[in-house]
Amino acid sequence: MRAYAISDSGPVELPFADGAAQFGKAGLVWLVLDGRQPGVAAWIEAQADVPDIARSALLAAETRPRSDLIGQGAIINMRGLGKTPQDDPDALVSLRFWAETGRVILVMLRTSLALDIVTDHFLAGTITDPGDLLSAFADAITDGLDPDVANLGDALDDCELRVEVANIHPTRREVTRVRARAIAFRRFVAPQRQALAQ
Repeated sequence: MRAYAISDSGPVELPFADGAAQFGKAGLVWLVLDGRQPGVAAWIEAQADVPDIARSALLAAETRPRSDLIGQGAIINMRGLGKTPQDDPDALVSLRFWAETGRVILVMLRTSLALDIVTDHFLAGTITDPGDLLSAFADAITDGLDPDVANLGDALDDCELRVEVANIHPTRREVTRVRARAIAFRRFVAPQRQALAQ
């Protein structure tokens, strides 16, 4: 669990409990929770100022990209590439956000490739509010996916060039692999585009 805040002295990383206590005192508090860690679910359930539906969404086992206004905040789910193969057994890693004025809570069950990039932006002072933070994640996720999507297109082009009767079985396997990854991306990228537009 990590915490970041923007105070009078600028952006800082804090121990989690100290960061959580800054809500309402600092300009922005960003709390990063690893849903695999013990105590995370209990901490989220104890946040009485977060609506029930938002707490449930932060802890959901299965998520799809979404953006829903709830009371004075919003629940936003995004998907992006995982940081390592261990973090990315599925095509895309889920990021669950509760965003409200002055605070963003992020829960992940896997480590997103975008996390370190956005953290660097936060600590550099380029993020000042929840909208900036969510936009930075959307940009980092897109930047991470673009090369992968381009590589899928290149792989299919290579398959077309290799299609020969003698080489048909390995080529079919490669086409199947590329199509499976593309389908997994398509399943989340289109809804994510709609959620971000909303």
